[in-house]
Amino acid sequence: MDNSSYEGGSGIGLSTSNYMLKKMKLKADFTSNDIGTRVAIGRAQPKVKPEVNSMITEM
Repeated sequence: MDNSSYEGGSGIGLSTSNYMLKKMKLKADFTSNDIGTRVAIGRAQPKVKPEVNSMITEM
């Protein structure tokens, strides 16, 4: 076998995480560098017009 099991499992784990975030109405922001990857999870903004979203964040 040429590939480790870690490489194949990451896609399943990310798919599961994405599904759970959507169900809980959360969002994840990923930041990667040479040290590793950081994930910040927070509330997702409601789906409305972009100009309304920018007004919400300015308040």
